[in-house]
Amino acid sequence: MLYKSDQEKLDIYRMSQLLDNFPNYCFFEEVKSKKRVTLDVDTYLYYIHSGYFVNYLGIQKEEKRTFVAILHVGDDVGMGNFFKIERADYINELQAITNSSLIKIDKEFFISVLEQHEELISNVFVKIQQELEYLRRAQILSIIPIEKYVKYMLHLFSKAMGMPSGGEIVLPKEITRRYLSNLSNISMTPINETFSKLERDGIIREDDGIISILDHVLLDEQVSVFSSVVGGNRDA
Repeated sequence: MLYKSDQEKLDIYRMSQLLDNFPNYCFFEEVKSKKRVTLDVDTYLYYIHSGYFVNYLGIQKEEKRTFVAILHVGDDVGMGNFFKIERADYINELQAITNSSLIKIDKEFFISVLEQHEELISNVFVKIQQELEYLRRAQILSIIPIEKYVKYMLHLFSKAMGMPSGGEIVLPKEITRRYLSNLSNISMTPINETFSKLERDGIIREDDGIISILDHVLLDEQVSVFSSVVGGNRDA
């Protein structure tokens, strides 16, 4: 169960009638009860930090959907189908999701969460920096091609954010070419060349400095061998 008590539901949620007045709020429906409630930023963060939700938005461009992994305590990870809130239309895919809730999040709402609560991003950066420190100690950065390094770091950022495979994934605005360059102490020239190649290959896209991973499955496949190389004993 997602909730410990009915009182907890009443204390932390607002009813679905508020949706029309608060378009940047999100809501979810429990699969079995079909009960719909709204969720504000603070409550959303509470459940993220409690381990109920695994973060981040990805976008499937053709169908204009977004995806996120959902984690309930004691349950397997399910996959929710996300839609921009307009009329709060009923979604047929409810039947396809078992032992989980369907969460629908407005993209602008989620972006506002990230902008207002930097600790969500900083926690991810800590994980990435730990990974990078391992790569440095293992002297792997000195022997791998820059392209493989960039692919691997993009993969790590998306993985650290709990992003599902498939579809388009928008990374936080803090993750830029310059940030990757500073992290690895690699000059901007090879970083820029690598990003240009990744764009030509259809793996990423940049819009005003925001990096989107267009094919996360392909990226995962391309870093899988590299991941096995760097995934050894990190305490050595």
